[in-house]
Parts: sequence; C-alpha cells; structure tokens
Amino acid sequence: MKQAFGRRFVSLREYLAHPVYDTDGKTVISCYGLDDAGLDPTDADIERIKQGQVPQTLLADSVHYTAATKTVIGTMLYKKMIELGILEQ
Repeated sequence: MKQAFGRRFVSLREYLAHPVYDTDGKTVISCYGLDDAGLDPTDADIERIKQGQVPQTLLADSVHYTAATKTVIGTMLYKKMIELGILEQ
C-alpha cells in the first residue's frame, strides 16, 4: 500500500508504536502514541514498542483503540492532511 499511495499512505501501527528514545539514543522510554496521548508506558508497553507493536495502554482490548488513541489518530491525520495540502489550516 505504501507503494501505491506514496506520501498519502499512513501506517497507524508505525505511527502509534514509533519509539521515543532517552537522551542516550538507545533506551526506549515511550512511543509517539503514548506521548501524544499524555500517557506513561508500562514495562509491558516498552517491550511491545521494542517489538514494533502498539502498546496495550493504547488498546481497549487486543484489537480496538481507546478513546484517547482515536483522538491521537485524528490529530495526526489532520496534521498529515494539512501537510499534503488536502486541507487548509
């Protein structure tokens, strides 16, 4: 899908689980999804982030997003559409 849609393709998993590193540049301390939602990661979340998985804190169950995660996704998509010129600011 990335190839077909280019810059217009957005991977929610890649965005939500994208690691945030400590100042040492090696230690994973959070991810974009948790940071954007203002949530602190659990130890289990950190392990999932290291594996490229969406942290459980962002999920209502094993598949569905929490309300906070949906807000993060909406904000990210809005910014992306402005960046692409689809929407005006």
